Amino acid sequence: MDIYGAFVLFHVIGAVVLEISVLGLLVSMIVLHRRQLLAPTHRSLAMATRFDRAVPVGAALVLGTGLYMVTRRWGWEESWLIVGLAGLLLVAPISPTLISPALRKAEDATPVAYVPARAMTAGGILAGASVGELLLMLMKPSGFIAPLLVVASAAAIGGAIGYLSARWTGTMRAGKLANVFPALVLKSPIHRLMSDRYLLLTFVGRKSGHSYTTPVAYLREHNAIILTTDSRWWSNLLKTPRVMVTLKGIARPATARVVRDIDEAVEGLAALVEAMPSYGRFAGVGRDQRGRADHDDARRAIEDGRVLIKLQLDEITRKGPLDD
Repeated sequence: MDIYGAFVLFHVIGAVVLEISVLGLLVSMIVLHRRQLLAPTHRSLAMATRFDRAVPVGAALVLGTGLYMVTRRWGWEESWLIVGLAGLLLVAPISPTLISPALRKAEDATPVAYVPARAMTAGGILAGASVGELLLMLMKPSGFIAPLLVVASAAAIGGAIGYLSARWTGTMRAGKLANVFPALVLKSPIHRLMSDRYLLLTFVGRKSGHSYTTPVAYLREHNAIILTTDSRWWSNLLKTPRVMVTLKGIARPATARVVRDIDEAVEGLAALVEAMPSYGRFAGVGRDQRGRADHDDARRAIEDGRVLIKLQLDEITRKGPLDD
């Protein structure tokens, strides 16, 4: 095998490594975002980290050998080659600048790991662009417009997949369809329409090990949060009390405690109803003319199966929008 043949071989190896690593990275991040909590997350996080480290290796092999083959044999007449190499130069920094820091931050966030939508979108763009590069090699379109459209379209589709995966994955797979709209609003920049009264609670299923997200009404008391439910999802918190709370557009880890003391549960439900009168109609708790909750109604609701849950938010090192 001559030198050129060796470069062709390494070019193909680099392309294979790049495609596997970027696609594996995107899938791993989607799985990581889907589970979000505890042991299953760390396996997905470790896999995503390995794929992330392989991306620069594959990109360097493809770019280095590609430049050699263009200068030695192919020449610069083929526009798809120029577009392909330029596109690779543009997307290669995505991994070390956007994805790697997000994965390192997720590692530091143990036992709760979280991959932001920006990193998920960047991973999708990187995966899409790499597929576009592969299509260029197979199709070899003429001119500059067609190759640009191939790479740009593939990158846009990949970015959309990454973004939508970040917004939709893990949201209300265990809940009702009616909760999808509130969940999307509470995750969006317009969360203020609802976030004064509602938050997103992500918890781990005690049997499946998967994470589930549901919107719930809440009452904030300093660094603690009070919420109630008459659905059975609260039993998952007995096995895995570590949860993720999306409160006023910001995701924060917390520890959940299911309140067993009836008097404490009654007081908490009454406080929630007084702070949010509409919730009283939902929970079957009336109020007097002064706006005070009927404790007899609250006690009856607790005895009939409504459960009070208290969340303790983890301490944060700097002041943020949640702490005003």
